[in-house]
Amino acid sequence: MRNNNITTGHNIIIAQYPASVADRMIARIVDSFFITIYLTTATAFFFSIEETYSSVMDVLWLFMLLAVLPALAYFPIFELLDSGRTLGKRIMGIRVVQADGSQLQFSSAVLRWVFDVLDVTLALGLPTMIFSRNNQRIGDMAADTVVISDKENNYQSFDTSVYDFAYKDYTPVYPEAAGLTTNQLEIIKRVLLFDRDPVIHQDYLNRLANKVVAVLDVRPQPGMDAPAFLNVVLTDYMYYASLPVEL
Repeated sequence: MRNNNITTGHNIIIAQYPASVADRMIARIVDSFFITIYLTTATAFFFSIEETYSSVMDVLWLFMLLAVLPALAYFPIFELLDSGRTLGKRIMGIRVVQADGSQLQFSSAVLRWVFDVLDVTLALGLPTMIFSRNNQRIGDMAADTVVISDKENNYQSFDTSVYDFAYKDYTPVYPEAAGLTTNQLEIIKRVLLFDRDPVIHQDYLNRLANKVVAVLDVRPQPGMDAPAFLNVVLTDYMYYASLPVEL
């Protein structure tokens, strides 16, 4: 099964394995079975209480509200309540996540549900899953979601390969550096590697160092110039970024 690696904004690699088309189809069949059982039971119940109501319309409205509507909204309801899983998906060991590996969002769950009209009613879901890269149906593409397999070894780890200044047995100086964003780190690295007029370069370094001091609310150690300070900040970030992460 192919691996769908995702690198997030903080250089965290999320290894995800898209659920197979077969697992998704079986999960859909299982979910349809549960929906059918629910509707059949609800129908029998409302028929049994029909005589207790003076109006058939009252029973019909209750049936629509308490039986038909939950059945129609089965998928977004369960996926939002159970971390991207329906009963069928839980049985098959698969779940829906955002394409960046984060938890399924409300808007995405609703959008996938809306596109069921195309995927199921027009029978476009199966061929789309077969030919798409991550076995995505149209609803997944529209909602920016992926159905992944929990049976595979989905994991997270930090990608430190893009930095060349981290080293072993290091004692961090500024714990606040862990809160820097990737964009901020890239700006610092670009300024450090700036290859232009030395006077202009030094000015950039001094201005950036002052900005980092203000953002992190820290103070450079005595005798530490701007380049040394910025390099320490970067190395401190890598120290904390390289700590093990467990799901």
